[in-house]
Amino acid sequence: MKTYSRILGIISFLTCLGLLGLWIFGFFQLMEDDPEELWILLLLAIPLYTLIHFIIIHRFGFNLNIEFTKSQKVSTLVLIIIFSCIFIFMLPSGVKKFNRTVTLEQELSKAVQFRSDTTAYGYIGHLTTKYIDGKILYQFYVRSEKEFKPTLTGFSINFVDEDGFLIDNIRITDYSKNVDNNDRVFGLTSNSSEYFTIGDYKRIADWDLAVTTSN
Repeated sequence: MKTYSRILGIISFLTCLGLLGLWIFGFFQLMEDDPEELWILLLLAIPLYTLIHFIIIHRFGFNLNIEFTKSQKVSTLVLIIIFSCIFIFMLPSGVKKFNRTVTLEQELSKAVQFRSDTTAYGYIGHLTTKYIDGKILYQFYVRSEKEFKPTLTGFSINFVDEDGFLIDNIRITDYSKNVDNNDRVFGLTSNSSEYFTIGDYKRIADWDLAVTTSN
């Protein structure tokens, strides 16, 4: 019985430490994404601390003969009940939030094909994007009816919101050249990715093709 109690005490303590780690992770996550729900997490800290303290007092199951006063027993029981009620209260909203997150990730992972954009230099750009694991994946293609001008030094993608305000800019640096039968360059292709916040990606309504020239 003593061996069983000791093993169970150590396992319980390690479990509480794992829960504490999840609590710390959730704290910083809520600070960034949903600070108005921090009060719930702060309440959960009380029973979590009590359970860890309770296990330590029993020396991880190595000392089962410690006597508790009636008030200590009542307070411990009340905190456990509070912990259970808060958990039950949070469970439905947590499940809904998880489902919303999964649905949003599924929606953003679908490829979006934007309209083609033509610059004053006569270049026509095509863009397709999707969002996965904190990155915007893009397939970019730009072509011209004639060979690229020698003054051309690069292309950029400008993402704008529904009011036309700039959200972010991606300079095309990783690309391959498209050539015709006479080895004349008529287009560029890029299939790459960039770090992008999910909030900025959700705001994207349109894009502009920007050309950088040496003059």
